[in-house]
Amino acid sequence: MNVRFKCASAATWLLVLLAGALLTACTAEIDESKTFQRNGLVYEIGKDEPFTGIITGTSRGEDYRRSMVSYKKEYKDGLLQGRSYFYYPDGKIESVEPYEAGILDGVVTRYYDNGQIRARIHFVDGYRGGPKGEMFWDRQGNRSKG
Repeated sequence: MNVRFKCASAATWLLVLLAGALLTACTAEIDESKTFQRNGLVYEIGKDEPFTGIITGTSRGEDYRRSMVSYKKEYKDGLLQGRSYFYYPDGKIESVEPYEAGILDGVVTRYYDNGQIRARIHFVDGYRGGPKGEMFWDRQGNRSKG
């Protein structure tokens, strides 16, 4: 009886792992040039349903960015959802931004090109300066005023 329980438990975990792998493998990843926006939602060209998956591309985007960066942005039902990653031209992470239903929500982490954390800025419902506040560092890793 104990052996059956162990086998059933192992089989259950195996099914859970396989299901997770299938869901990950089925996540669409497309280039931004294959998308368009309508009524505030992102769609893949030729599709009628809002896009769910990962969009990649390059952009300057934010005023603080001095050069082009590449990115991977997660979408669900046409809105930013989850983490968006921005990369320097050499592939190192420039920033990580959390989104909830298309709105910045959580701690944005920005990095220098040497990998040192530049800033952690808290957003709540798209507004900067949530309860976790803001912290800044110089290129050597020393806290600074920003």
